[in-house]
Amino acid sequence: MHRHLYTPLDLPANPLSVGVAREHVRETLANWSLPQPCVAAAVQIVSELVTNGVQHGVAQGTVSLDLDLNGGILTVTVTNEVERDQKALTVRADTIDDDAEGGRGLLLVAAYAHNWDHDRPRPDRVSVWATIKQAEEPTR
Repeated sequence: MHRHLYTPLDLPANPLSVGVAREHVRETLANWSLPQPCVAAAVQIVSELVTNGVQHGVAQGTVSLDLDLNGGILTVTVTNEVERDQKALTVRADTIDDDAEGGRGLLLVAAYAHNWDHDRPRPDRVSVWATIKQAEEPTR
């Protein structure tokens, strides 16, 4: 039998929220008794996605983090507010300049995640989600 575990967290679109989000992931997944490799992957993914949400979202907006464990699959979703006419940015490995200071965050997400994608649930929101398949069922 598998359990469905879920926790949401809303944060201000502020650089300090990245550290808060990482700590929330560490504590939550430890309480759910997930293995360390899954926790480490989730922390890296959340760090990148929340950073992107803060950098590319609306100033004074919010960044929402959802952790959802269902059937051994952990889904991490980060949603941030954007301007209604803001277009989603697409990053491809072959378009990043070797000397660029940024632009590699989603490549890290792709490396740690089993699967990931983004959508626009509302005109003023962008959500990016990633799954980690190696999540084992909680032992508690």
